[in-house]
Amino acid sequence: MDTKFQIGAAVHWASQSSGTTKEKTGRILAVVPAGKRPDRVQFLSLYKGAGVGLSRDHVSYVVGVEVGKTLGSSVRYYWPRVASLELVKVESAIGLEVHHEGSAAISSVLERCCMCRAPTPYWHGSDVALCPECAKTTELAMLPTKKEWLAKERALTPRTFGQIGHGDY
Repeated sequence: MDTKFQIGAAVHWASQSSGTTKEKTGRILAVVPAGKRPDRVQFLSLYKGAGVGLSRDHVSYVVGVEVGKTLGSSVRYYWPRVASLELVKVESAIGLEVHHEGSAAISSVLERCCMCRAPTPYWHGSDVALCPECAKTTELAMLPTKKEWLAKERALTPRTFGQIGHGDY
């Protein structure tokens, strides 16, 4: 899959609605393959109202834009037209701090990164798994809460017959 932008890249575009043009800047959160739509579990808010519409015949991207001005503000998701996206040059690295979980004996136990889903022994202080690569490019406001992260992982991980999950009796 040939991608123009990488996950974590800062992008800028102009959107129009009801005769008003707004400039938006955010970060690429997901790459959507040609012929597919954004993940409904991870980006449920895109499916509210008019929804996302039809799939696109080219690779596209889900972009997260911080809504507020304060640290920890919520993020609004967009699925903009690729032709309108422009890469934003970021002068300084964001760099969230992560720590390694446990000792060498425990390091074989890996959780999936909350951003890219790669197996990792690293964690962010907000109690979500975050790989060092994503920690370099992710803003704090873009991290899911632990509850959101667990719900996404539960939805994306198929359970086998006889497996007991949290809350199953």
